[in-house]
Amino acid sequence: MLIGDLLAHRAQTHPHAPYWRQGGEETLYGEMESLARRAAFALTRQGANPPGTMIGVMAMPSARYAALHFAAAKAGLVLAHLNPRWSPDETAWGIRLSGAGVMFVDHHGAEAAAKVREGFPQTSWIWLDRRQAPPWATPWETFVANTPDRPFPLPSFGVPTDVFQLLFTSGTTGRPKGVRVSHQSKFNLAQTHALNLGLRMGDRVLSSLALCHHFGQWLNLTAVPLVGGVVQQQEGFQAQAVAAALAQDGITHLPMVPTQLRRLLDESAAQGLTLKAPELRMIVFGGEPSPAGLAHRLAAAFPRARMFQGFGQTETGFLLGLHHEQMAANPHSLGWPDPRVDIRLVDSTGKEVPPGQAGEITARTPYLMNGYHGNPEATGEYFAFGRGWGRTGDLARREPDGSYTLAGRKTDLIISGGMNVYPAEVERVLLDHPAVLEVVVVGAPDEQWGETPVAFLLVIPGKMDHPAQELEHHCRDRLAHYKCPTRWVFPEHFPRTTSGKANRGALKAAARRSDATEDFPPTD
Repeated sequence: MLIGDLLAHRAQTHPHAPYWRQGGEETLYGEMESLARRAAFALTRQGANPPGTMIGVMAMPSARYAALHFAAAKAGLVLAHLNPRWSPDETAWGIRLSGAGVMFVDHHGAEAAAKVREGFPQTSWIWLDRRQAPPWATPWETFVANTPDRPFPLPSFGVPTDVFQLLFTSGTTGRPKGVRVSHQSKFNLAQTHALNLGLRMGDRVLSSLALCHHFGQWLNLTAVPLVGGVVQQQEGFQAQAVAAALAQDGITHLPMVPTQLRRLLDESAAQGLTLKAPELRMIVFGGEPSPAGLAHRLAAAFPRARMFQGFGQTETGFLLGLHHEQMAANPHSLGWPDPRVDIRLVDSTGKEVPPGQAGEITARTPYLMNGYHGNPEATGEYFAFGRGWGRTGDLARREPDGSYTLAGRKTDLIISGGMNVYPAEVERVLLDHPAVLEVVVVGAPDEQWGETPVAFLLVIPGKMDHPAQELEHHCRDRLAHYKCPTRWVFPEHFPRTTSGKANRGALKAAARRSDATEDFPPTD
C-alpha cells in the first residue's frame, strides 16, 4: 500500500468517521479524501510532473496540510516539509535544495516567503490559510477550483520503495539535511507504533506536534488513519488548552516532548488545578532527554494512563523503546530495540566495541531513509558500514539486560586529560537534581586538560541559594571528578533550533569564551 492509498482505503470503509478536528471544525475521512483528490488533480494541472517532481510546504498543522500530504503521494510527487519557523535565509536554502516549483504557505511562513520569493521567479505560491491571501499567492480555493472529485487514479503512482517526502534533520550542528523518506518506511513506522501505542479505531489523539517533523508525521498522518483514529490538533502548545481537552474531549493518546509534559504538570500545579483525563490510555514522548522524575510525576497525575518513550532519528525512524513497566527500574534508559531493528555499537572503523564500552549506534531498520537529498557525500558517510546500516552519530552503551544507555553525540564527546567524558552521562546526573529543568553540557578548551566540561542550566528560580556550589557537590557525589563541570552558566533561556531543541552549536560557541554568562533570546 502507498500513502495515498491509505487514506483512500479508510475513506472507502468509513467515509463518515471523523479524522481531523481543529479550531471547532471537523473533517471526515471521506471529506479528507475528497480534498486530497482535488489537490492531486490541481497539482498536475499546475505542471507538477512527471512523477518524482518535488513541491514544498511551509505551514503549521491544518486539515489542508494533511490533505496536501496525501495529494502529493497520490500524484507521485515528493513533498518537502519546510519549517515555518525558519528564517528567510533558511527558507531560501530549503527551496534551493528541494528545487520545489510549487510552494504552499500559510501566515506562519508568510513573512519569510515574502522576503525570498523574488529569488525564485519560477516558483508558484499557494496560500493554505483561511485568512486572506497576499497578492503574490494563489488562494487554496482558487487552486482547487473546477477539479474533479473522483479517484486519482487508484492505485497511486509508484511503488512502495519510491520517495514520497523530504523531511529535514534538526540542524543542531549546522545546516539541516534533507532526508528522503519512502512510502514503505513510513508505512512500516506507522504499523509498528500503532502496536506500541495500542491505537485502535475511534481513538482520539491530542496533538500540538508540527507536521514538518517525523513525530507528527508518522503519528497524525500515517498511524492514525491506519487504524481509523481521530487527530485533535492544537496550534501550538498551551498548557491550559491541553488540560481542558484532556478533561472534556475523551482524549485517549497524548504525544508530547518532555519539555511540554513538564510545563503541563508545572503550570497546572502553580494554578492549583487537578488534571483530569478520564479516557487517557497512553502518554508518548521522546525527542530529548527527560528528567528521571518526569515519569513518576506523570504516573501520579494520570494513574490510569500508560507511558511509552521512543528513541530514533529522522534517518532511521524508530530504534529503541521504553515501555511503561520498564520506566521505574530504568529511568535513564533509552530502552530495548524494536523487534524489527538490528543494532550494533561500533568504533570509528566500523568494528563492534567490547561489552560495556560506548560505541556509535549503527542500525538496520525497515524505516531507514533512502538517502540525503542532493548530498551524495553525506549519504555515503551515513551508509559507510553497509548500505543497509545507518550510522546515527549517537554513542551508547549496551547494558547487561539488553537495554541501551545514551552517552551522547559522537561529535559532542569531550576528551579531558585523555579521559572520555560523555555529555549525556553528566546531563543525566544533573537532571536528577530537583531544581534542574534542562541542561546541556559541552566541551571548552582548557590549557591544562585540553578540554573541560561546561554546564548550561535552566533551573527553578529560588530553589538553590548557591546553585554552582550545590550542583558541583551533587555531581562529585555521583561522578568521577574529571567528568564534573568546571564552569556553570545559568541563562534565562537556551538558544533553540527551529525544532525546539537546545542549540548545542551556539552553546559550544559561548563556552569557548571564558566569560560565558550571557543570556539568549527566548524562542517563539
